[in-house]
Amino acid sequence: MSVLVGSRVYRHCTEFVSTTCVPCVDSTFTSEPNGLLNCRSCAVCDPGQGLRVKTACTRTSDTVCEPLEGFYCTNDDQGSCTQAVEHTKCSPGQYIKQKGTAHKDAECAGCKNGTYSDGSLEICKQHTQCEDLGLTEIKPGTTMSDVLGRLRQKQVQTWKNLKHPPHRQHFCNKTALEWSLLMSSLSPRTEDQDIFTSVPG
Repeated sequence: MSVLVGSRVYRHCTEFVSTTCVPCVDSTFTSEPNGLLNCRSCAVCDPGQGLRVKTACTRTSDTVCEPLEGFYCTNDDQGSCTQAVEHTKCSPGQYIKQKGTAHKDAECAGCKNGTYSDGSLEICKQHTQCEDLGLTEIKPGTTMSDVLGRLRQKQVQTWKNLKHPPHRQHFCNKTALEWSLLMSSLSPRTEDQDIFTSVPG
């Protein structure tokens, strides 16, 4: 004779007595009527396998596991993940074409010429146009890094000759990058030291 879900057989029936059942104890369960002498052990969501608990085990149902944040499931058993691996990390020169999910890996794609990414971006950035910022390009950009530029010496000398330190409002037409370069140029440095700041993200 079967016992109810969440229970197990304590003593089987005989011609004189009926079946006796007892509830499953902690970390054990039965999910359907049964004739088991022992409840089933609850599954363990092992972080070492990239897993965490989605739904805790009860007397009537097993633990449901899901991938850790940043992981995706590679093996599923009746709606519970049994193994997961970390999402692919894009390399410098690539951008994240498709973010990873709990069921699918991330997809990477290469940046086109004139753009770059360190591998963590969802879209490649355009290379800085040095000419537009009054800069001299000293190192071309790649798909992995922006161009390297410095202020033209004449412009640096003009700012250095100011009697009073410049204020941002005096250069309201300047971008955050240009202002950063301006302030850097007025700090003590050698004549040929490069002055460069990345474009604000």
